[in-house]
Parts: sequence; C-alpha cells; structure tokens
Amino acid sequence: MRVVVGLSGGVDSSVAAWLLQQAGHEVIGIFMRNWHDESVVIDNACPWIDDANDAMLVASHLGIPFQVLDLSAQYKERIVIVLACTRELGIQDDDPRVNPNGGAIAYGHPLGMSGTR
Repeated sequence: MRVVVGLSGGVDSSVAAWLLQQAGHEVIGIFMRNWHDESVVIDNACPWIDDANDAMLVASHLGIPFQVLDLSAQYKERIVIVLACTRELGIQDDDPRVNPNGGAIAYGHPLGMSGTR
C-alpha cells in the first residue's frame, strides 16, 4: 500500500515512516510549509528550513521519495483566521462547536477547519 507520511524532521514522524516501510508499505515523505511571513518569526522560533532539511535527511536515509508542500495559504485560511475569529468572539479553542466533525486532513492545529468541506 502507498502511504504518505508528513515528515516534520522529528523523531515521531521519522519512526512512523520507518515502521510503515518495515511493514512493507511504499512510503512517501512530505514536509508541509505552513507559514511565509518572516516578519512574525521571533528569534528564529520557527526555523522551517532546518526542519525541512531534517525531514529530507530522514527520507534520504530511508530511501523514500520526499517533497516539500507549500500549504501556507490553506493554513492561513483554515487555521490562523479561524483562531483569530474564535478568540475575538471569546470562543475557547476546544469548544465542541468549532469544527465538530473534524476532517480527513488536519494540519497545524487541531482547531479550525481541518479537512475538506
């Protein structure tokens, strides 16, 4: 079975990719770039390029295909704006009325409009 794994460059996603590969799956690694606005990065708090490089090294070590996907527009539209609006309205992040049905794809933050609508 072909499986796409979101590689963050960290241990959890790397081990997940390896375990899937060991189980005989065809594994493809992706890294999701979720932010473009460098003006809000404080003291390199979110060094995405380093994380992407780490993920690429993991994919190379495992011998799996790897791609960086730019999902910054979707992240802003479905996560950042939703968080800003709900907080402005005084709605808690874990309020069950926000994205009650979840989605097939969740990225960045469990709150918001994850998945397709």
